[in-house]
Order: sequence, then structure tokens, then C-alpha cells
Amino acid sequence: MNWKSSLLMTCLVAFTTQASTNTAHYQTYQRLQMQLHKDPARTLEAIELFNSQVQQADRQSKEMASYLHLQACIALNRYHCAALAVDKLIALVSDSNKKPELLKLSTQLHYQNENYALTIERAKQWVKATSSVTPLPSTIDSAELYSLEGYAHYHLKSFNNAISSMERAIEIDKTEPRQLFILSLYQNKSDWENVNRVLRSLVEEYSSNPNYWERYAYSFLKLGDDNLALGTLGSAYKSRRLPKKAILIYAQLLVTFQAPQKAISVLEQTPELINNPLYARILRQSSLLARDHQKAEYWLKQSESKGAQFTRGMVAYQQGNWQQVINIFKDLDPSQKSNHYYLLLSAISQFELREWQQAHIAFSCLSGTKYDLLSAQWISQIDYLNTP
Repeated sequence: MNWKSSLLMTCLVAFTTQASTNTAHYQTYQRLQMQLHKDPARTLEAIELFNSQVQQADRQSKEMASYLHLQACIALNRYHCAALAVDKLIALVSDSNKKPELLKLSTQLHYQNENYALTIERAKQWVKATSSVTPLPSTIDSAELYSLEGYAHYHLKSFNNAISSMERAIEIDKTEPRQLFILSLYQNKSDWENVNRVLRSLVEEYSSNPNYWERYAYSFLKLGDDNLALGTLGSAYKSRRLPKKAILIYAQLLVTFQAPQKAISVLEQTPELINNPLYARILRQSSLLARDHQKAEYWLKQSESKGAQFTRGMVAYQQGNWQQVINIFKDLDPSQKSNHYYLLLSAISQFELREWQQAHIAFSCLSGTKYDLLSAQWISQIDYLNTP
């Protein structure tokens, strides 16, 4: 707990700047203070006895005894004991300028003890206490207390409150761990707008982290913006900041946006992905669409297609047997996403046979699919070729 030394020093200054009205109690306090630094374990019993003896004494004597008890508990890493001691001090202290540090320490101790309800209560008390003191608390303190409040809400499964508290912490002091925490909360809520916003910030501030680029692109896919996803992946790829596993997504989007030759180039420059089943499938698709018959034939031979029908259709397409392609794929259900690629091949085959009307209908059936843009471009060609 890196906050022990600084907070204990603050408390030490607060509780030793004034002598007790009871000289004997003050002398006992000084003696126990010296012993505590030398041997906390052996001094704890004497401090507890002193604490009991001053219960009927003046308030300042009780403050000193409670402070000694707090210091001993923390020195011995007895945080439950420390939490009780600091809460007792909060009740005793009347000086409003002393309470913020005690409330801060109480918040930290209760969080350490996994007492999340009291963590939240003390954090709120700290906010109220610091609103009326000068100077105002540091931004680091404010962000830390809001963060602890957010983590506590999370442990209590109060996720909206956790988000609210952590957003305040980030507004004051934006750190990578805080952003990753709130990112996970937004992802669990499937709030992709905010996921995208947080990832944009992470990409801007930690641009060398490939993982953030991949997740940023994925958030665009979840928002249905394939164009921005492709642009993000392309930027990361060019700057060598794209994880290997995301290269497959990038290549598939290139195919979708009618850049099969570029998809081939990207994949051929990443041969270490060859054992991934998507690698051969995307190269097969790209080669067929790019009409690179030699490569298409090679990757068709590597095919582990789940159905002979699809393999026969792709072989027919590769060989330019357009009518055979149409016949093989004519009964595919267009509502099934897995069929869209093969229906695209069938539509292109009708185009090659100059069956303009049927090709136009076939490409139109792919509207709203991931081949929407590609189909629209083919339809534009059909309309151009049929303009009187």
C-alpha cells in the first residue's frame, strides 16, 4: 500500500503540532511513539492499554491514542484494525481541515478490506468534506477517490454507478488502467458507441499498442461501419501496428470492398498465418475474384470446404464454366449469410454470360450484405452497358 507513508506523515503532523492539555498523557504518547518506530508488534499492547486509559480524558488525548493505534495497525499490516482506528479518529476530530485526509485513508482501508459499501460512503464523505476546505484537494487525490468508488460499485454489481464514478476520475486524471476498466464496463453493456470513443482515446495516446488498433477497428464493425473499420485496419497495417490475427479481418474486408488483389498481397506477406483455416479460404476467394486462375486452382486444391457442392461451384467458376456455376448455386438460400459469397460468384457468372436482367436481380439480392458495395459496383456496370 504505497499510500501508508505519506498519509501517516500527514496524520503525524496533524496530531503532534498541539500538546495535550494532560501532560502525563502527552508524555506517554511521545514515549509510545518512539517505541512504535522500533518495535510495532511489542508496542501494540501498550498502545491498546493507553487507548483504554484515556477514554474518560479530554478529546485531544483520545485523538493521540487513536492515532497511535492507527499507526501501529498499519505498520503491522492489520488493515481491519486500521479501518476501525481511522473511523474512530474521524468521529473524534472536530477540525474540518483534518478530516479529508482521514476520510481518504478510511476509503482506502475499507477498499483494501473489501468493504465496498463503506468505501463508497467514505468516498462521498470525502467529496463533501473537501468542498469546504482550502486548498482544494489535488487532482491525483480526487481521481483516486472517484476510482475507488467506481471499483467498489463494480464489486457490488452496480455497473452504471461504476461507470459514472470512473468517468469522473478519467475527466480529472485520464490513465490507461482507468480507461481499460471503463472500456470493459461499456463492452459488457454492448455500448459500442462508448467503446469506440474510449478506444479512440487509447489509440491516440498509446498508438504503439497493436491490440488497441484491432479493438478500435472491431468496434467500427460492431457499429456497422465497415468502411471506417477497413480504414483503421489499413492505417495500422501500414504502420506495422496490426496484430497478426487481425490481418485476416483486414484481408476479408479488402475482398468485400473489391480489392481482392490487395488482399492477396497482404496475405502472401504474412505466410505465418497459413495454418489458420481462414487464410486459405480468403486467398481462395480473393484469387477467384481477381481472376488469378493459377492461384485460385492452387488454393482450391488446398480447400477443406465443408460441402462438395461449394467446391464444385468454385472450380467451375475458376474454369469459366459460368452456366455450371449458376446451376450449382441456384438453390442456395440468400437469407443464409454463409451463402452470400457463392451467390456473388453466381451473379458474376450471369454477368459473364451477358444475362443482364438476371445478373441485375442476382446482385440486388446481395443488397444489405457485406457484399453490398461490391454488388452495387457490378450493377453500375450493367446499367452502363445497357444504356442506349
